Amino acid sequence: MREEIKVNNNISNYYPHMSNYNQDEFAVSLNDWFRESHSEEEYRNLFVYMSLAMKYIHDQGRYVASFSLDKIKLLHGSIQEVKFEDIEKFPSDVNNPGGEDYGKKREIINSNILYSSILHIYAYAGLLEQLPYFNDSSLQFLKNNFNKFAIYLPESDVAYYRGVIERGASVHLYAYVDEKMKRDVSNLEKEVGGDGVGNGKSMVLSTGKSLLPNNEEINRSIYNFSGKYDAFVRAFIYPILIFILGLVILFLLYFQ
Repeated sequence: MREEIKVNNNISNYYPHMSNYNQDEFAVSLNDWFRESHSEEEYRNLFVYMSLAMKYIHDQGRYVASFSLDKIKLLHGSIQEVKFEDIEKFPSDVNNPGGEDYGKKREIINSNILYSSILHIYAYAGLLEQLPYFNDSSLQFLKNNFNKFAIYLPESDVAYYRGVIERGASVHLYAYVDEKMKRDVSNLEKEVGGDGVGNGKSMVLSTGKSLLPNNEEINRSIYNFSGKYDAFVRAFIYPILIFILGLVILFLLYFQ
């Protein structure tokens, strides 16, 4: 059966005592968010949107430098508006075969996926107070005892977290969830289409497109990586260059 990502952006549902708060100025840290009572479904939806935000950051040539709960904010109290505050650029020569840091981009992305997954697992297991003390020994313990942690995870996501923790899988959570939703739709199509209803024709249409909500525009508005200089170039330098280029073209055409 198809899974759904349900979102409720009303901050008063999360923080009843702040129902009159100005949402345009409000942001809550994950540290505060986790202090409130939330369902497993709300946890999972949050983690999917965190994954989408992290993928957007990676696609912009950057990575999350800290998963401290105080360094991750939910703007307007919405789980769709995840803001990682500690972000760094990938080393400049990660794509240069001759560079010192060549190949490190995938290593950094893998590390981001690993530590975000650890945050998820600790949240599900109610162990977030231990997260600041997480180290290499803790990771090894988690690998060796994953089954003890798995009982706290959503059953549908156990395979994902096992792959990341035990085998170092480099897959964003949103991609796993999206693919699983597509397969559920496909299986439903086969089940419905094969029971003789409608001469075996499918009653559910599936496509190769993502079944998750499109969060691209929201993430673009949150992570505006263009600096003041870039904005200046776009606003003033580019038009001047285009104007000069136009004059040159007119000049060349005039003397043809």
